[in-house]
Amino acid sequence: FVNFEGRSTEDSNPTKHPFYAMDQTEIPWSLDSVDVGTATAYNGLYINGNLVGNWANLETSGAGFSTSLAIVAADSISGYDVINVSNFRNTATSEYLNLSDTTDYRITGYSNDHYEYGSKPNSGSDRTTLTGNLSFDLGSIRLKVGGLFNQTSRRDYIQSNATKVVNLDI
Repeated sequence: FVNFEGRSTEDSNPTKHPFYAMDQTEIPWSLDSVDVGTATAYNGLYINGNLVGNWANLETSGAGFSTSLAIVAADSISGYDVINVSNFRNTATSEYLNLSDTTDYRITGYSNDHYEYGSKPNSGSDRTTLTGNLSFDLGSIRLKVGGLFNQTSRRDYIQSNATKVVNLDI
């Protein structure tokens, strides 16, 4: 047998009060070699495809990588109300993936701050469940294989798990 269940719910407690919302844009950036093979080669910082400068000259002395990147980004990017630098997190464990790996950082620009009314976006939840069993009767051996897959997502949280079961009767 196979069973499938899909369920989706909206904001379970919508309010008549306004909530604050902004548009979010991820801004591409990279550290890349400039003037490779010459005596003037350096590690350049590119933000939004534009060379900002030599990272060694831009880095803030005594500050961590994210702090230095945030200062340079705030000075180099225009058109946003807020510039934020953060690093990726593992949503399953809420731990940062790798604090020393600079590629795990992202620059995000926020603009168009305004109030909205009604249900908050991403306040609902979605759940998908798939279960199934297969039975094989091979004469003196009966084999039963079963499984369960469950995925739940709600307001910046996604959880998936799967279970496999094998029964053998002789």
